[in-house]
Amino acid sequence: ERARILKSVAISRKLEGFMDAKGLRHLVRHWSPSLHTFFFSVGKLTITLKDVVNNFLLPVFGDENPFDIQLSTEDLKVEEQLFKHFGGHTASSGGKPARIGKWVATLSQEKDKVVKQAGFLALWLSKFLFSEFPGYGIKFTFFPLAIKLARDTRYPLTSMFLGHVYSQLDLLHGDE
Repeated sequence: ERARILKSVAISRKLEGFMDAKGLRHLVRHWSPSLHTFFFSVGKLTITLKDVVNNFLLPVFGDENPFDIQLSTEDLKVEEQLFKHFGGHTASSGGKPARIGKWVATLSQEKDKVVKQAGFLALWLSKFLFSEFPGYGIKFTFFPLAIKLARDTRYPLTSMFLGHVYSQLDLLHGDE
């Protein structure tokens, strides 16, 4: 609650994961990567920060810069525990993510509350907020952000999420 993401996490529980490939391809064809806008015969549509705030209740403002996260000695201990659940530092070489099922199973055994919360937030960031292909794994690059969120630090997740949506649509448009 103090990190201002509890409602966002609760909303993501209600999201249904389905894919209409044909509809998505049709939508992506109308995307303009240079303007980050959909263009249709009846007009244009842009996804804005206000849309993200209204739909996902993500925080617009934060206490710290998400691109300059400094971990304390205690935070580094939490990160080390997360890497243990991940399969160790060597499992991350090549960007190989820990599978979600294994992640949940090992974290359920965790005794440390902060490690458990940070692990849950790493799952949430990987699967719901900044999901990308392949979507079946935890991404260790989110560990510092997850640790700081678990320690009640606020970050401007709205703009980060919107930028991620734009970049994913740009990639899909390029592939199409």
